[in-house]
Amino acid sequence: MLVVNFGVCSDEEEKIRKSFSSVKTCNCEVYGESSILKPNLLLRYDAALTSCNYAFIGEWGRYYWIKNSIVANGGRLIISCEVDPLKSFDTAILNLDVKHLSPFGALLPHPGKVINIVSAVFFYI
Repeated sequence: MLVVNFGVCSDEEEKIRKSFSSVKTCNCEVYGESSILKPNLLLRYDAALTSCNYAFIGEWGRYYWIKNSIVANGGRLIISCEVDPLKSFDTAILNLDVKHLSPFGALLPHPGKVINIVSAVFFYI
């Protein structure tokens, strides 16, 4: 049994430090074939969860985007999630000593606003 904190996150997926407003904490079971990166969770139906788009599983130390919710027989709910690696590992990411190239090709110290980790992929704090 996993204890899952469900809530709402209104930040963009590319943001590293996201705010999370908790709505409800529930006991869930892993449903079917699942992974720690994309778990499917089975729990008792609760209307309060229909407004949720984000979850935290403390036992796994990861935050998740809720991708789909299915109402199942017997008053149950199946919630499909996908890990949010930026929020899950935000402290480690922000503690990286990162350098980036300026538009002119010079190597500059990280300015604290934009991290260019992979070419053409940008994240912000």
